[in-house]
Amino acid sequence: MTTEFTSTQAPRRGRGRTDRRRSGTRHLAEHPEVDLVVITVRVPAHAELVEAALAAGKHVYCEWPLARTTDEADTLTKSAHSTGVHHAVGLQARCAPAI
Repeated sequence: MTTEFTSTQAPRRGRGRTDRRRSGTRHLAEHPEVDLVVITVRVPAHAELVEAALAAGKHVYCEWPLARTTDEADTLTKSAHSTGVHHAVGLQARCAPAI
């Protein structure tokens, strides 16, 4: 799977907005300026992206559900624990007043 990812960085002291285009998940996750990887894509891609972030030693926030199967989620959870990074699965809009 070859995908182009764009990471956007807020302006810093007199500089304009910077866009960085990279191809491949691992390349972006391994970038030294990346501290946290947020996974907000369709569920079938979660495992690959979470694994790439964990392999790079990055903190991970993944949108719910974590994985397609319980076994896949179990594997990702064990990997996150063994890596020693902060990791969370989020439920978007869970506390929204409209729901």
